[in-house]
Amino acid sequence: MVWCSRVQRPGGHLLGVEPIERALPGVLDVAGDAPVLAAGGVADAQDVRRLLDMGAAAAVAGTRFLLTEESAAHPEYKRRVVDAERTLATLLFGLGWPLRHRVIPNAATERWCVHSELGPRIGRVSGRLSTPLGRLAPLDAMGRLVALQRPGLPFFTPALPLAGMPENTVDRAALYAGETTRRLHDIIPAAQAVARLTPT
Repeated sequence: MVWCSRVQRPGGHLLGVEPIERALPGVLDVAGDAPVLAAGGVADAQDVRRLLDMGAAAAVAGTRFLLTEESAAHPEYKRRVVDAERTLATLLFGLGWPLRHRVIPNAATERWCVHSELGPRIGRVSGRLSTPLGRLAPLDAMGRLVALQRPGLPFFTPALPLAGMPENTVDRAALYAGETTRRLHDIIPAAQAVARLTPT
């Protein structure tokens, strides 16, 4: 994803329709002197340097900061991200938020994304129909609904498992993670993550 205050153009991240290498120059042309932030595939200082060299004002790292000691994500969620061998782009966790999201597999995706990564048709339709719910319901309400979700029913909110929730929540909630999971293998202090992301 490439973002600036004047234009938001999908590219290089999950909503992307073109690689960031192609999207970023176009956004920079439109943005003029506005700062442009680039996200997607940022795991280390080399990734940050590449985006800065392409003209981005900053790089945004998601999964690297998920895998920090300070992250409020459930410890089992973090452990699974560290051990993940793949991710999938799905619409399964779309109640109130019917956009694609990248997650690592869990019991819900193993049950409902066998025939299509996007998930079952009924879940996708309910996601589209529930779009107003995502705009109206407070974020913490989505989190409370996680307790009602079951891997055997294809209706899932975009809420993620947080520390303090029961461990089985990890199998019925969205385990967001980028494709950088294949390059990130540890949970570290946030300060160390910043150091690893800082180009020299």
